[in-house]
Amino acid sequence: MNIILFGAPGSGKGTQAKEIVETFGYKQLSTGDLVRAEIASGSTTGRLIKEAVDKGSFPSDDVIISLLDGAYDASAEGYIFDGFPRTLNQAQVLERMLAQKSQKVDLVIRLEVADGVIKKRILGRYACKDCGAIYNKYFKPTKKEGVCDVCQGEHFDVRADDTAEAIELRLETYRAMTEPLLAHFEETTKILTVDGDQDPKKIFDFIKDEIKAFKGTKKAV
Repeated sequence: MNIILFGAPGSGKGTQAKEIVETFGYKQLSTGDLVRAEIASGSTTGRLIKEAVDKGSFPSDDVIISLLDGAYDASAEGYIFDGFPRTLNQAQVLERMLAQKSQKVDLVIRLEVADGVIKKRILGRYACKDCGAIYNKYFKPTKKEGVCDVCQGEHFDVRADDTAEAIELRLETYRAMTEPLLAHFEETTKILTVDGDQDPKKIFDFIKDEIKAFKGTKKAV
């Protein structure tokens, strides 16, 4: 089963993807993770990606498709695509890739979150440099100010692209280029719209039940 997690930056796609992977055993392909890994590698491509990301832009289709192609494992039983596709071209590439394996996109899960909440989620997030635990000054601060709950580290990181200007640009790009993809997928794929402005556990409980019901329907056909 192949699922696309669809939503604006900061809508909670990564959180829900990890829960789905742990529960159903699918593999996760996160373009965000692939992009950050390429940047960390220090490669020429990574440096070009970093320039785009720091400005609030998205890397080009060619770059994203190349990273995805390198990470895609055709033997996997199913995938959670997190942050991909973002453009019609990317959607068509994904559909061709799956068709080669006689598969398709089975379900699109759309997380709807108000822009104001998204901005707080992004502007407020920070991570422990030592263990990677993620916090948010608005929604989930450390229990003791300046000290990581997990490892008691005292050093934290904020992503360079988490600025008000960059977020505005990313949201504008999402509305203009990515959101219209829903119309493309509606022709062939079930769209599940979820209120993403809830407790993450409540969101996942709903998603989990819907995936189980959908899988049951597919087996019955």
